[in-house]
Amino acid sequence: YSGAPQILGTVFQNNGADAIHSQYANPYISGNSFIANVGCGVINVTGTIIITAENNWWNHNSGPLDSSDDTATGGFYNPSGLGACVSNYIDYQPWSTVSLIDSDGDGITDVEETANYGSDPFLSDTDGDGITDGIELTYWGDDWNEDIDNDGLANNAEYDRLTDPWMSDTDNDGVSDFSETNSSVYIDQSNRGTNPLNPDTDADGLRDNEEELITLFDGFETGNFSALDWAHQGDQDWEITAATTQSGSFAARAPDTLIHDQAAVLILTFQIPKDGIFSFGYKVSSEPNKDVLLLFINDTLVQAWSGEIDWSTYSTILSAGVYDIKFVYQKDEDNHIPIVIESITSGDFIGEIRIDENLLKYDNNLKQNRFFKNKY
Repeated sequence: YSGAPQILGTVFQNNGADAIHSQYANPYISGNSFIANVGCGVINVTGTIIITAENNWWNHNSGPLDSSDDTATGGFYNPSGLGACVSNYIDYQPWSTVSLIDSDGDGITDVEETANYGSDPFLSDTDGDGITDGIELTYWGDDWNEDIDNDGLANNAEYDRLTDPWMSDTDNDGVSDFSETNSSVYIDQSNRGTNPLNPDTDADGLRDNEEELITLFDGFETGNFSALDWAHQGDQDWEITAATTQSGSFAARAPDTLIHDQAAVLILTFQIPKDGIFSFGYKVSSEPNKDVLLLFINDTLVQAWSGEIDWSTYSTILSAGVYDIKFVYQKDEDNHIPIVIESITSGDFIGEIRIDENLLKYDNNLKQNRFFKNKY
């Protein structure tokens, strides 16, 4: 009855009568869908009022069925329309030629999601990033899942990181948004863990691109001991093996030809100007309490392993200074060490060795230390 309500974006479906029946009212009807109703889509019984009902989906691209020709008085006539029927006194032109149904309620019609954007019409967040498809479309338009600035991050990923999808380096620190993962953990140069919104993440006066990771690393992928300053002592030298590795193709192994009371010693000497992390992977397969792998740092025994131990990682923090690291594989020597720990036999392996120089002050919520120095 009387009134002028706005009826927008509604799906009228499977009703047992007319979807909208108006008398003495002047509603504004737009962006709606009229589907499989028993009666008509819109009926207006007040001839003195023309109801505006433009841009609706009448369930067929031919538009609504208007079988009453009132064009002589300014009305419309669409007898070939295969959509929902309408009465006289309805301004239904233009109509939508595609469905306006939005099954997932993300603000994008099913047709648009399928035909234009490749998103799922039944999932409001197709890529599962916590941002609805409609918001992504509003923010980036047709480029919602593209990479406008060519930094390796799709626009929706930049939204997650709060970075600028039109700038490959939002904080202008010389490090791309892609590499600044803001995880507080340095992995490698493509995953630096720095803050993409702060050009000096650790607040040390150096921009992030003016700092360089110092890493002494040997995964033995050269197939020998040439990558770092390794030395050998003892009865026999350590070997490179491809038979058992933690990662990559090679690992260092104590020789399996050692006999009773013999030892093989692998030594690494290095210097770090700042505090850092020393870590390595190891695997043990030895006669328990007989053969032992010993770790000495500057001639101090810090660890011993024996028995069956699958690949594991040992790490410790080292202060600035010069270090001699010794890996000693000792075969069944009486009274060789006054500790009760199992030793390693001929199956003594060492995987990746890494020594990282570390500022130990990357941010206030440090999850893992970072390793940088001034490269100038």
